[in-house]
Amino acid sequence: MAFERFEKKGGRHSDPRVSISAAGQISLNRSTTDKYLSKIKFVHLYFDKDKSVIGIKAADKEADNAFKLTSNEIQSNSSISGNSFLKHYGIDYKTTKQYVPVWSDKEEMLIIKLGQQG
Repeated sequence: MAFERFEKKGGRHSDPRVSISAAGQISLNRSTTDKYLSKIKFVHLYFDKDKSVIGIKAADKEADNAFKLTSNEIQSNSSISGNSFLKHYGIDYKTTKQYVPVWSDKEEMLIIKLGQQG
């Protein structure tokens, strides 16, 4: 038999990922934060009901309706407490789901397509 030993690469994704947890947290892995929202402290959240798409866009410090983007250096990710946003739009977050985000130059925002889990 020709067994090949699996070499563990670590649990963190090197590719951008966004998770929506059962606790209502919208979490961005380090790759996502570094690539798209580096040095950003506040964001605005958007939702396109027709396409079932979330948008995350940089906001001015403490602007009206801005959400704080909290960084966690230990886990190397950032998160948004998104319960009110998720509830308002009826976005299901009963179970944790992970998505591959894309950047929209036109909208200048990070896009999460809810129908496409990663």
